[in-house]
Amino acid sequence: MKSMVAFANQWRPGAAAELAAIERDQIVAAARQYDGRTRSPEAALDQFSEPERWDVVDSNGRTRFQIWITGVDSGVVFHAGTSVIIGDIIQCGFACNDLLAWSLLAAAAPPRVSTPLAMVDFALDPDAGPTLFRIDPDHPASALWREDHERLALGPAWLELAALVAPWDGDIHALITGSTRARRSPRHGIYGLASHYPAPLIATLSSRFAEAPAHPLLAELATFVSAAASDSQDIAVCV
Repeated sequence: MKSMVAFANQWRPGAAAELAAIERDQIVAAARQYDGRTRSPEAALDQFSEPERWDVVDSNGRTRFQIWITGVDSGVVFHAGTSVIIGDIIQCGFACNDLLAWSLLAAAAPPRVSTPLAMVDFALDPDAGPTLFRIDPDHPASALWREDHERLALGPAWLELAALVAPWDGDIHALITGSTRARRSPRHGIYGLASHYPAPLIATLSSRFAEAPAHPLLAELATFVSAAASDSQDIAVCV
């Protein structure tokens, strides 16, 4: 079966002067992801050991993601043409909060040239699934996994739920798959970035469940979202 996406266009910049504007933004964001410091593009590129950039291209020729690799085991993945980070590569392992993006990367054909990217494990565990957290709007990122936060772990049911919701409501589909570009940065939660949905949006989404397809999984999600809306809470989604 042919892969939906492929790694392409390997590029190894030698100096910051070679970077276009968005690439300068990406390298600054990538360097900041590791230690929280904001550097110039020149200084950020110097922090990277043997940097290389890859595009992730779909079957229609569109670039979906861009990956910066440093050293032999680390990197950052961006939405193409933006400095919005969707996940980290650490010690050759990838972690991402966007399950749709992760699924595409997991299905990508391996690169055909020698590169550290070939050693990265993009596999997605279908049994993991997202966990939704109800949080107060001023909630500190460092405490996301405290036991006193109400949460809903979808587990392997996320695949069935995503398929059920997709033809019904795109915004709720984005909620349960983490496929939003709204992020708290640089990190939020123990597995990196979390999709973050502010209280006003949660209130809007809650009202839509009145027309939801009948299904026990969806009913449980509706109850969770409705409770967050009643308490004027945000929802964060972590994988």
